[in-house]
Amino acid sequence: PLRPGSGLGEGSNMRSLLLLLGLVALARFSDGQQLFGWAGMIAARSDSNEIRMQKLNQQLDGIADAIGGIGGAIETDDLGARVRKLTGNGCDGEFQCGGDAPECVSTLAVCDKQNDCRNGADETDCFNPAGPGTAWSGVIQWSSCSATPETSVRIMVNSNDRPDFFPSRVWLEATVIMEQGGEYETKTTTGFYNFGKKRMVFQPVGTLNVGIICDFDGVDNARCEGTVVKPSLQKCADVVLVKK
Repeated sequence: PLRPGSGLGEGSNMRSLLLLLGLVALARFSDGQQLFGWAGMIAARSDSNEIRMQKLNQQLDGIADAIGGIGGAIETDDLGARVRKLTGNGCDGEFQCGGDAPECVSTLAVCDKQNDCRNGADETDCFNPAGPGTAWSGVIQWSSCSATPETSVRIMVNSNDRPDFFPSRVWLEATVIMEQGGEYETKTTTGFYNFGKKRMVFQPVGTLNVGIICDFDGVDNARCEGTVVKPSLQKCADVVLVKK
């Protein structure tokens, strides 16, 4: 459906062309590999639980209003992030616009410099925590894929690329240092930041050939909770990355 006041014209055709170019860029990014199974991450549909989740979110807003006078002792934003992580947001793989009449839009439409949500929520938080020069550290707690219980990891983001034809993703280049049993391995890798999911992703790298998918909660931009996976998306471990 068209936005109010819009028509079938040059602007609509141009946006379709830009989206197509973005998908081509995503395909080229895989360099002929599986792209970590990430192509499926950008495809989504509305979840059948949207109405139930809308009610839960409204209840959460009521709780936040009730305790708002307490002040900084209770972080209502953090409470909301935790509740939504447990219950979901009513949008299966898509971005939840929120507001009085929640709706879902594709993550490809988030931070693309055009309002797709009725309330404009898809363009209100376009901060990229994985900027050039940022460094992230954590301890990988292996559940499989490695005989060693723990591995220290440090990731330094070297550069960003946010092309005009595909602004909903920021493409990353990074250096990864892994320490396991006193042995160090340093590799370079690529990845991306997904505004719609607040997700930082790094391609598989190193002897173990693993990558990292790390999700921010939308409140703390200096910490993300992630999983370490094989190119097939087989889960190998959990990891919490903290900005250093």
